Amino acid sequence: MKKFEGEYNSEYKNLNSAQKEAVDSLDGPVMVVAGPGTGKTQILALRIGNILSKTDTKADGVLCLTFTNSGVLAMRERLYRYIGSESSKVRISTFHSFGMEMLDKYYNVLGFDNKPELMDEKDMIALCDEILQRNDWKYIRPRSEISRHFKDLKNLISFLKRERITPENFENEINKEIE
Repeated sequence: MKKFEGEYNSEYKNLNSAQKEAVDSLDGPVMVVAGPGTGKTQILALRIGNILSKTDTKADGVLCLTFTNSGVLAMRERLYRYIGSESSKVRISTFHSFGMEMLDKYYNVLGFDNKPELMDEKDMIALCDEILQRNDWKYIRPRSEISRHFKDLKNLISFLKRERITPENFENEINKEIE
């Protein structure tokens, strides 16, 4: 068992039984469901430390994905506190940047002729404008400059993704509302 020079042991001792169960799980995925500020980063960082100390897994064989850049920074800082310099070898990235990196690297394997690129705000507005202008809307009609609706549409899409509402479920809800 590897020894870490950081706060790993003292933090592990303060966990409750459910948290220890998540940290102690060495194989397979673990889902940590909790609200903001409840210790998800701590649990995941301790689990990474536990895996590194109890298995032959090397730090550069660990991939840690989060959704925000602040999550990446928090995980990097927490890992450093728990396991020290070994933390610099752990791959920590946002889900989106890791996905883009994989697309950049393997786009041809996926059958793309060119590397996919993220749309900038101007291109997204143009796409939304085109969708709003090309379709014959039965129940909604933009009354003014269509680009004004972009922010609302973007917020709606973010909400639907965050709440895991599928396009089918959303359409069903719209149809109920129309009826």
